[in-house]
Amino acid sequence: MPFYIEWNEQDQNATAFEGAFSVFGAVNIHYNNGFKSSVDVYLDTNWAINDGFDYDFSIMPHKNGAKAFEHEIFRVAQTEQGLLIAADHKTSKHISASEVIEKQFTKITESGWYTFENIIREDKNNLGNYLADFNVYKQNEATPFASFTDNIADTEYGIGGHHSGWFRSVEFSDNSGILFDNAYLEYAPIPEPASLSILTLGSLALIRRSRK
Repeated sequence: MPFYIEWNEQDQNATAFEGAFSVFGAVNIHYNNGFKSSVDVYLDTNWAINDGFDYDFSIMPHKNGAKAFEHEIFRVAQTEQGLLIAADHKTSKHISASEVIEKQFTKITESGWYTFENIIREDKNNLGNYLADFNVYKQNEATPFASFTDNIADTEYGIGGHHSGWFRSVEFSDNSGILFDNAYLEYAPIPEPASLSILTLGSLALIRRSRK
């Protein structure tokens, strides 16, 4: 079985297997003004029961050398209730198909490409605390198909920048992988003095090609 990622030349996308990940160039311990990451994934409502995957967007602690990470996890699983997506936060454990039902985020009724987006930002109503937004978009739609926001409790190590996007678990009964495309990371603009322009930092694409 292929290991991590297999490029699909004809369709101009890639197949991810368990363990596939990207650090989007390099990990970053600096939060700056916030950041977001997204990846396009093909979801099939005809997957077998218990087929699915975890996608984990991990955040670095601000203090270098600390081992505490924040994990913003999308879990997709085919269940007896249909193809469900759950969003979970601050956990490093795998989310089972039964837990997806308990933490139901939204139900997918149409096969196709979907964008999974994570946004990390400061809570303007409670400075010093941070929020994690989970958004799911249908292909070519600007409004989220589903959204969820959770609090990130600031730890003794502080909130840093990104660590990685990681297909933590990919489980299919036929041992296939998950089709994905357009893995992307972007940091918010950092204001400079009025005499200087605004510079956008950290925009990096892992795979960004047009699908046929």
